Amino acid sequence: RLMAGDEALAQLLLGTVDSHNISFIEAARSAGYMMGQQELSSVFLDHGSYSSFVELHIEQGPILEEE
Repeated sequence: RLMAGDEALAQLLLGTVDSHNISFIEAARSAGYMMGQQELSSVFLDHGSYSSFVELHIEQGPILEEE
């Protein structure tokens, strides 16, 4: 949603912290993303540059734990 230009999500992420009080921006920087608070919109794709997207999830249920 962020890449699709969801400005509300961008604003929400700016105020998001995890259980260790680490902000989204701090976590992104520690993962190697060099972004500042105002740069979230830099990942927005131009409207019309995509027709769909696929969101993948890794199964984390009991089946994965058993294997």
